[in-house]
Amino acid sequence: MARPSRVRYIVLGLTIAAYMITYIDRVVISSAVPSIQKEFGFSIVTMGWILSSFQWAYALFQIPGGWLGDRIGPRRAMTLIVSWWSLFTCFTVFAWSAGSMALIRFLFGMGEAGAFPIATRSLSRWMLPTERGFAQGTTHAGSRLGGAITPALVVLIIVRYGWRAAFVCCGLLGLIWAAVWFWYYRDTPDEHPSVNAEERELIRSSLELARGAKSLQSVSWNASCRARRCGFFQRCTFATRITCRFIWFGFPNI
Repeated sequence: MARPSRVRYIVLGLTIAAYMITYIDRVVISSAVPSIQKEFGFSIVTMGWILSSFQWAYALFQIPGGWLGDRIGPRRAMTLIVSWWSLFTCFTVFAWSAGSMALIRFLFGMGEAGAFPIATRSLSRWMLPTERGFAQGTTHAGSRLGGAITPALVVLIIVRYGWRAAFVCCGLLGLIWAAVWFWYYRDTPDEHPSVNAEERELIRSSLELARGAKSLQSVSWNASCRARRCGFFQRCTFATRITCRFIWFGFPNI
């Protein structure tokens, strides 16, 4: 019997790279602040508004970004949003005022907002339930690694070529990733030509087993909550009994 292919780990590697790029592109401006202030004469307060514009967009568009991934699938959604924010990373070089730079950072944040929700969605049909903790750990480690290495690399680019070159380099990195992602990734293992039958069956059976176990736990919980005379219920505090009743009557399908 043939061994399962390991395409899911390549998908995980691409996702880790995406997490790294998100932090690379959001941290680059922090290293470039002194050069930007020197050229434009922005005060600390002005730079604060420019930097916060990204955070506002990032917070506002997290949910729409996740919805987009559900709507059109992670393959197209990740390609779209990474291309979007990478372009606006490059467009930072065309800023001519505080307002224009704040607007560019806001539009950049709109794209990055969907990165983590869609990336998590992209792995949901690929990684085995027993591998999801490992996947989450590696992806988040990748994002922090990207944030850690960026300042030193960006400073080297700024010293040699200026602050605009740093934004162009980081933006091009995202555009290259988006092209590779669209070429290689598929929304499900069944769609991927490099996944053999053994890996496809391994993923399918693991996901079905996890869904079955979750359904069994749900039934067991409902039964225990309805057992008014069971020993556990009799020993419950008043608050616990109220909570159980709320769960049962408020969420009958739990």
